[in-house]
Amino acid sequence: MNVVLWVLQAILSIKLLSAAFTHGLRHGQAEMEQGIEQMGPVARPVLMATALLLLLSSVSVVAPAVFNVPRWLVPLAAVVLGGMMLVSIALHVNCREEPHVFVSIILFVIAASVAYGRWFLLPL
Repeated sequence: MNVVLWVLQAILSIKLLSAAFTHGLRHGQAEMEQGIEQMGPVARPVLMATALLLLLSSVSVVAPAVFNVPRWLVPLAAVVLGGMMLVSIALHVNCREEPHVFVSIILFVIAASVAYGRWFLLPL
């Protein structure tokens, strides 16, 4: 079970690093313009804040394996990521971006699994 949780943590970290890149650096792309227009003038600051939170959380999910950090950081980061994925689902539904909704749902399930697994089943 420990190996499964570490694999889920690695998958979550890698995917969220790529999401931080796309939300933080590539929000001028044509594929994101429709959603940015629908969100209005707050879209760009929200995307930058999202990118920063994704970056910090994705590093926090795997940090105990790499750095000497407190072990309680992993389930806390997974809970934060789960909450962010719920907000992401709502925003993607609002912007009618169906493929992104499914990715957010999968990432929410992974984040919730990591949070539950690291808090209750196999704490670090």
